[in-house]
Amino acid sequence: MQYITNPQSMRPVKVGSATYNRLVRTGVLSLLPQNGNPNPPKAKFEVEIAEEATNEDIEAAKGELDIELEPQMKHAVRGRGKNKGKLVPREKTPTVPQVAEATLSLRKKAKKADHVLSTLEQRIARELGLCDDDGQGWESDESEK
Repeated sequence: MQYITNPQSMRPVKVGSATYNRLVRTGVLSLLPQNGNPNPPKAKFEVEIAEEATNEDIEAAKGELDIELEPQMKHAVRGRGKNKGKLVPREKTPTVPQVAEATLSLRKKAKKADHVLSTLEQRIARELGLCDDDGQGWESDESEK
């Protein structure tokens, strides 16, 4: 963690924090070189919407930004509040197939871990002499199910 002194308040400010980014954006500070800093300040994109832009123009711009943001599970939307008149990124809710794929992936990993654990238990039982070499005489938790 790297800290600098805020020239306005003379208090420490963490590099990459919201306060630091605000000071850089307003020009009070210049960006520090990122000497191996694992968390550089995140660049936030905002696209201004021209007042004379039509809905078709805005939708086309959103479509182009959506293609860029797809790998990050984000999409572009019209800003509200302080972002009014801009296109800003928003987190995307995962679709049902994406959730199903993630669930199946986790289940496969858990099943593989259970198999490894069962094999390990059998080897320990063999070493302790609780069963013979082919695994006979030892009951795993799976056989009780």
